[in-house]
Amino acid sequence: MPERTEDGKQQYLYLTTTGRRSGQARKIEIWFTGYQDRYYVISFLFEKGQWVMNLRKNPEVSFRVGDQRFKGSTRVLDPAIDAETSRAAKSLSDQKYGWSDGLVVELNPSAPEQTNRPWRPCSCRKTLLSGARLPVRKWQSAHRWRSGRVA
Repeated sequence: MPERTEDGKQQYLYLTTTGRRSGQARKIEIWFTGYQDRYYVISFLFEKGQWVMNLRKNPEVSFRVGDQRFKGSTRVLDPAIDAETSRAAKSLSDQKYGWSDGLVVELNPSAPEQTNRPWRPCSCRKTLLSGARLPVRKWQSAHRWRSGRVA
């Protein structure tokens, strides 16, 4: 799918949470909307979404929208307490994607991250940032991932 919608807006937000048991970074691609200097994402699995469970354990996240990277905090909106905001986020999601059924999560960016280079895919797919591919053995050695031993 294209990264932008028909009107030129970004279609996806890339959210990185911390695994609640492993402590490792977990990244997802998800639809989002922006409202009052905050971003909103919706979990169609409600509280059972793995990323929502990760947020409950550690609300500090990082995320990317287009070329902008942010660090920030999250909170799950309670429809009874945050009814107006939840309704607005769902309405915007309906307008943008034609869907809004789920649990609304608010992303509050604290400040944009400073980066010296544009975003590129991670090198963990056996590809260097320059685009050159490494032989499997060198890739394993470079990532120190040879059957659990440190190279």
